[in-house]
Amino acid sequence: MDGRDERAKRILDEAEKLAFEVGYRRFNMDDLSQRLRMSKKTIYESFSSKDELFTTALNRRAGKILRRMQEILDLKEDAMTKLYLMSKHIVDEVSQIKPWLVKEVEMFFPDVFDVYGDFYRKIVGGVVSIIEEGMRSGEFRSDINPLVFAYLMQGMVELSRNPYLLIESGLGLEEVYTAFMKIIMEGIVSHEHRTNSQ
Repeated sequence: MDGRDERAKRILDEAEKLAFEVGYRRFNMDDLSQRLRMSKKTIYESFSSKDELFTTALNRRAGKILRRMQEILDLKEDAMTKLYLMSKHIVDEVSQIKPWLVKEVEMFFPDVFDVYGDFYRKIVGGVVSIIEEGMRSGEFRSDINPLVFAYLMQGMVELSRNPYLLIESGLGLEEVYTAFMKIIMEGIVSHEHRTNSQ
């Protein structure tokens, strides 16, 4: 990697952080310049505009998330392990994409928003393929609708970020999501009650 590529990577690294912290409206080239300790002129030598830099940063993050998702799908592990790793990946990464950021992208960059729609469909598709794999292997029930489950997982990520839930439960985001997954995977009916009811 030559000096120009290294500089562009450094700019993108910082731009990605800033984009996910503040969104498009508050994404400011002056702030980025200060954070990088680099002149705006130098930044503009690598990226022609704020819009190009912002959208490149978003697409770069989406690409990283999808690459990790594919790595999980390609693992030689059982479906339960893959589902755990995928759900952790979704919480760790996708939960950082704030709803207001998605709305800004939809408003200012409809072409990019279409890409993000495809991005979310790929994540749902990844979860569906894991559920189907688990159904074939007998790990998961065969009467589960994989698509409904995938969207349920996505909804749990959103609900896990609810500030009232986090404050009242005293749990962190990952702990809340883990609690949701435990309820889904094990149910709320006790083993004793299930045994006695049979």
